[in-house]
Amino acid sequence: LGNGASALAACDKVGTAPFLLTMADHLIDPSLIKAVLRAGPREGEVCLAVDRHKADIFDPQDATKVTLSNDRVVRIGKGLEVWDAADTGVFLCTRGLFEGIRLAGARQKHSLSDAVGELAAAGRVIAVDVSGASWLDVDTPEALREARRRLLATLSKGGEDGYVSACLNRPISTRLSARLADTAVTPNQISVVSFLISVIGAGLLALGPYAANLVGGLVIQLASIIDGCDGEIARLKQLASPGGGWLDTLLDRYADLAVALAVTFAYATSHPGPLPWLGGLLAACGFILASYVTKEFALRHGRSYPNDVLNRLKRRDLRLFAICLGAIVGRPFEALLAVGALSHACVVGILIRGWAISRSNQSYEGG
Repeated sequence: LGNGASALAACDKVGTAPFLLTMADHLIDPSLIKAVLRAGPREGEVCLAVDRHKADIFDPQDATKVTLSNDRVVRIGKGLEVWDAADTGVFLCTRGLFEGIRLAGARQKHSLSDAVGELAAAGRVIAVDVSGASWLDVDTPEALREARRRLLATLSKGGEDGYVSACLNRPISTRLSARLADTAVTPNQISVVSFLISVIGAGLLALGPYAANLVGGLVIQLASIIDGCDGEIARLKQLASPGGGWLDTLLDRYADLAVALAVTFAYATSHPGPLPWLGGLLAACGFILASYVTKEFALRHGRSYPNDVLNRLKRRDLRLFAICLGAIVGRPFEALLAVGALSHACVVGILIRGWAISRSNQSYEGG
């Protein structure tokens, strides 16, 4: 039996409201599903997402093709010689789908395409044009490789990366995540490993001699790169969770404090007095506030703060990279003070811009 029989098994479970049906072996962009959900099939109809951009279809010979008449599907099948669009494998169905499955079954045809073909012949299949949205039918080794390529290309935070992460960390971490994706490792385990590596790096920075500083700086940069893998693995394996994100944030702050304390301790050992500790404290406060200020903006305004220059300059990837460079040139404490001052400047700038955004929103609402 075909996949139509599998769909029919859900007949007694879906109720009377329209329901979403997707192919399990398709890689589908969420925007495509949202477009289909906005469609409104009448009772007995089925909405099918179709792609008219033939040149963008990965393997058009293997695609299930459809012929259209206005907004209706009139024919469907892999062997159509004349066709207008490809079936993306995403449907918004009413219980009419099960009627089509039964009609096709009576003809000893049991695929979902056969069932949709029965409904299409009666003018009951609405074509929802999703041309331009990303989708992929993964049923060949070539398609599997393409799916991996596309997934890896989406692992950045949607334009939210800092400058160092976008240019250096992310290209390395995505390659590492591609290998980790085939293992049993979890995002939380990666978060803990990244934290422990940061602590090791901090310990080396606390020793003081140049050789220890050099290795410690490189180690904390390695931790920064690995820190990107937890979110990447969470997205690849569909394991993202609020708890995991919370754990990652807390461990990052502890790691930041460990690095700041270590660098300050090493400098204060050879420069007695309160000033080194005061400088280290101010830098550490800048790191904490830099993380806090945009989260507080999102909490108060119900939306994220824009990822502008200030937001990118205050990010953790730049802080750790700067301290790494400082360790390489034998000036980790000076690097700590510099990125601490930069963090405070960014916090003040974000606060000022946040006020401006808040006032403009109030003026708009008042108008």
